[in-house]
Amino acid sequence: VATPADSFRYISAVLIRAMLIVSADPNVGSYVIPDSNIGFGRVDVASVLYFNGDKRRLALWDDTLGVATGAYREFQIQISDTTQPLRAAFVWWDTAAAIGANPALVNNLDFQITNAQGTFYRGNQMSGGVSTPNPGAYDARNVEEVIRVNVPRSGIWTIRVTGASVAYPLANFAIAATGGI
Repeated sequence: VATPADSFRYISAVLIRAMLIVSADPNVGSYVIPDSNIGFGRVDVASVLYFNGDKRRLALWDDTLGVATGAYREFQIQISDTTQPLRAAFVWWDTAAAIGANPALVNNLDFQITNAQGTFYRGNQMSGGVSTPNPGAYDARNVEEVIRVNVPRSGIWTIRVTGASVAYPLANFAIAATGGI
């Protein structure tokens, strides 16, 4: 059912990418995500879109202003249904790197989600296909980062995007999150 209040006038390519990545079904053979063969899994659009009667909800942020080095943006979600896994994908635009650059990442953003009890998860810091609680490092190589928490605790969760190193220009980003929101 269309809900005009939930509509977007503009949808960026990074938001579409975030939605596709968060929709990924990791059950592909014996692979454990993230994997260089299957990424985060097989696209399953029905798992990201909200349909009337679904337990799993969808939250989207499409930031077209971007963040600079040292700046951050925060967003909050309320987890009320802990039977639904929390899945979040974060994607940003990067500018072209110099020919032959290795790594080729120019702008680096950090992605973290913290629950009401203070446990935090960082993008792409995973073990066994789920996010590792309280990891020491951030991902500094990819423009797509994922957080998956199979049994999230109820309460307010804070999503933070930080400009770790933004050379040029301000880095636009998008976040798609699904779960018992």
